[in-house]
Amino acid sequence: MTMDDYYLFLNYSPTHLVEMMYEEAEKNENYYLSPSKVLRCDVSKELRTELSKILNATFSDCGFLKTMPLQNYPRHTDFYRIAAINMPLFEETNEFQSCVFIGEQIETIKYTSNYFTLLNVMKPHGVTNSSTEKERIILSMGFRNNSYDGLVKKFKDGTLINDIK
Repeated sequence: MTMDDYYLFLNYSPTHLVEMMYEEAEKNENYYLSPSKVLRCDVSKELRTELSKILNATFSDCGFLKTMPLQNYPRHTDFYRIAAINMPLFEETNEFQSCVFIGEQIETIKYTSNYFTLLNVMKPHGVTNSSTEKERIILSMGFRNNSYDGLVKKFKDGTLINDIK
C-alpha cells in the first residue's frame, strides 16, 4: 500500500480563480455548521461553474471548510461523499496538520497552498489547527459518483484536469 491509496497531489493550481476563491472564503457571514459539524461555506454559483470547467468529473458538493484556531476535526471517514479534491487557502505552517490514519500510524498529507490534492475520504483522516490565531481554510469538492480510484486513473491518463489558465 502506498500513500497514493490515501491522497494524490495533482500538481494543478487554478491560478485564474484563486483571487475569487479567497474573496469568497473570507466572507465569515456565509459560513454555517454543516451536518458533519464543520464550519462550511458553499461556493458561489459562478465559482462552481468555473471549477466544473476544469474537472472532467462531476462533483456533488463544493465549498470552503474552516477549522478555527485551537480546534480539530477528529479522525473520521466521510459520510456524504466517496472522494474529494481539496485545495488549501492558507500559508503552509506546522500549526495546521492534515493527516491520514493507516492503522495506528499517522501520515501527514502533503498539501501545497493553492494546488489541488485528491483525497480518499473513505480512508480515516483528520485535521488539527494548533494555531492560536490563524484559521485553516480549504476548498473542498466532493464526489458521490466518482470513486477515488476512478479519479486517480483519470488523472494518470491525463483526462481529469482541463488546464485552464
